[in-house]
Amino acid sequence: MAEKKKNNPAGGFDLSQWRKDVAGAENGVWTPDLGQGARLKIRYIKSQKYQEEFREAIRLHRDDLRSSTFDDNKKYLGEAIARGLVADWENIHLDGKPLEYSEENALKIFTDETFSAFRDYVFDFAQQFENTGRSKSRTA
Repeated sequence: MAEKKKNNPAGGFDLSQWRKDVAGAENGVWTPDLGQGARLKIRYIKSQKYQEEFREAIRLHRDDLRSSTFDDNKKYLGEAIARGLVADWENIHLDGKPLEYSEENALKIFTDETFSAFRDYVFDFAQQFENTGRSKSRTA
């Protein structure tokens, strides 16, 4: 017979683990450790802050967006990610030196195409968090 979990003395499947972290939508939620204690605080894709920044990036670069390639457009997505999705970070380094969180530093990283894999990780994390309301650091 299966052992009952301590956090659910009544047994059965506890739906509370599927409750969305509403505060995380606007304030962000910490990612799991990326290694060496590094982590980022990321907002929902549908957070008001990200949606505003995404619309602003489109407004500012409307003409460029029409004439550029998909890969070129990721730079503008990077602006929205830097300003709207990333709320903070801890223990991030660049070229061996600590890189404190600031909007300026976030823009430097997320608009630099050489960091596209990192930008994609953040965007994917935010999408996963939006879809489930839970960060990957929680257990399902």
